[in-house]
Amino acid sequence: MNKLEGRSGSLREGRYKASPIQRDTYLLSCLRYVELNPVKAGMVIKPESYPWSSCATRLNIDKNSELDLDECYLALSSSEYKRKVIYKEFLSQGIPEKEQQSSASSFTLTISI
Repeated sequence: MNKLEGRSGSLREGRYKASPIQRDTYLLSCLRYVELNPVKAGMVIKPESYPWSSCATRLNIDKNSELDLDECYLALSSSEYKRKVIYKEFLSQGIPEKEQQSSASSFTLTISI
């Protein structure tokens, strides 16, 4: 394949990038980015409406989900109701301009409790 296309290395070399998530705040920022993408793309109006999103589970709308909630999300509150409210508020803030332009190491979490 490489000879045919005049390339070297793996098929995905240079096109995709994987960065380890080392901070909890960055994980939450990544979750928000992923869950708001279908809204930004005009596919749905609310992130919890996208059928392949974990948002409905995190907001306790889809109670039949097999999703294991991560410790970072669970740490938002010991109360399921408060955690849902905090996460919904976090999503409603949208993706701050600072996060859109920042590198992975400088994301910040802004949640009003």
